[in-house]
Amino acid sequence: LDAMDQIIRLDFRPAVYGGLPRTIQVEKLAAGETDLYVLDGLSGGIIRAILTANGSIIDENFVCGPGTYSSIDRSTEVSRNESFTLEALIDMQLLPRVNPFGSASLIAMDSSGSLLFCNPTTDTYAWKLQDPDIRWKDPLAFSMSGSLSTIYILDPSGNAVWTYDLDSSNLFNDAPELFFSGDY
Repeated sequence: LDAMDQIIRLDFRPAVYGGLPRTIQVEKLAAGETDLYVLDGLSGGIIRAILTANGSIIDENFVCGPGTYSSIDRSTEVSRNESFTLEALIDMQLLPRVNPFGSASLIAMDSSGSLLFCNPTTDTYAWKLQDPDIRWKDPLAFSMSGSLSTIYILDPSGNAVWTYDLDSSNLFNDAPELFFSGDY
């Protein structure tokens, strides 16, 4: 009957070997070639699962979540003396292997507009975006352009989509602009 109805049965398996802990509330998923990232809505942190021969297993050493992180000078790849404290993360974006952010494989954002650049093998670092002139209301999500040169932040309570452009130091230093500004 399946062949007559052109039905193909799929074999489903858990994405993570042994499953995720019951304390995890999956908000968002991002999948790469060998990694699966899970944004936990309860802790505001990101969990990384690594693909193995037996399925994906949780990487206990991966650090990407709320906390205090140092900043980095993108031109020299050296840590600055300033640090940023991030709250619970609200969104994440998987990056291609070659990207303008050095070794970062994932960018995440909290509700105050701080970005967290995460990598499983190097230190995680943060960057605080300039607040819009009218301040954030309640940013919910962000996305990046295909060239990774612009970040778009959705702030529905503020009735806005904010854009930040990448500067020569490969950071988003400048003030944001409204995407729907009426200037065509």
